[in-house]
Amino acid sequence: MSEPHPIRSVDFSVKSGTRSINFALLCAAMALVYFSSACSTCGAAYPTGEVVCEIARDGDLPIVAAEVGGKKLRLLVDTGLTISALDVRHRNLAGELQGTAELQDTDGRHVDLEVRAAPEIRVGGRRLPIDVIVLMDVRQFEFTGEAYDGCIGLDILKHFVAEFDFDAGQFRLFKQAPSDLGIAFDLMQTIDGFPAIDVRIGTEAPMRVSLCTGKSAALGLSKTAFLELSNNAQLRGFDRLSLELVARRRDSIPGVVSQLQIGRFSHRDILAWTASDNTLGLGYLSRYKCTFDFPKQKLYLKPGAAFHGVDRFDRSGLYITKSSGRFTVSHVYPISPAAEAGLIEYDVIKAIDGKSC
Repeated sequence: MSEPHPIRSVDFSVKSGTRSINFALLCAAMALVYFSSACSTCGAAYPTGEVVCEIARDGDLPIVAAEVGGKKLRLLVDTGLTISALDVRHRNLAGELQGTAELQDTDGRHVDLEVRAAPEIRVGGRRLPIDVIVLMDVRQFEFTGEAYDGCIGLDILKHFVAEFDFDAGQFRLFKQAPSDLGIAFDLMQTIDGFPAIDVRIGTEAPMRVSLCTGKSAALGLSKTAFLELSNNAQLRGFDRLSLELVARRRDSIPGVVSQLQIGRFSHRDILAWTASDNTLGLGYLSRYKCTFDFPKQKLYLKPGAAFHGVDRFDRSGLYITKSSGRFTVSHVYPISPAAEAGLIEYDVIKAIDGKSC
């Protein structure tokens, strides 16, 4: 990312005829593709009872309080990472070098990362099973403004039943699934090892999508899927789309799918974005209490308070993060009212239509 320009404070007035701004939070798509390491069998004892942690409500990033190497940190619970990660700022907490990992970002770039012996990690007072951990700069992925110090990935979660209760604001880990979890679905895997499920969009054939608790967007679609759905009238876009436009743009393009169905559950007009792959994120998952039974490969969905929520198609072209009590422009869509109004990255929004933020 380029160096930020001097911060400006601006009052963004919504033009007549445009829609009010929906502060949609986006999270970078990141996938640890593989790691080379002589991993031993984890020596940490599994928690004997359930682990209960507080997380944000209403579908914000599930960040838990943890003790890492005796230090209190904040960790993102991310089903979109195959191996847990620690920010490079806390390198001193990790052990000896064990190998390397490859990170693939949303632009398709590959970066080699260090894999080191993991420090002891405790969540809810209980030690988690982990041998190795990746060191990475997690700040480059903090597009929502929520700061955290690392991630709990699938290498830990795979041993447990992991429950995300976005209404109660709780994250739980069990060794055995409790009762009354909702409707069960087969939990599958993508070729890269991420949890996945088959969904149906409109009248199209079933599509396999990964499930990522580290992404804020409701639905991410590969450019191929995005165009196919648009051409088949199952998706309407921000503007008239063409293969050339989608192919050459590196930033995400928004759209709305007509209907998204998982088994008996169906939702209309779900907000979607172009992404590196097909993914369901927190914007969708937070409509339910979601329980991942990784050992038995089951996903349980139980409708929550946001089940009937309506996704609003933001036409401002303005993406905003909230951090330290202020709203900062993280991105401006090039062809949009926000761009026409002269807003640029790192502007601080003080008021909208004369109303203080």
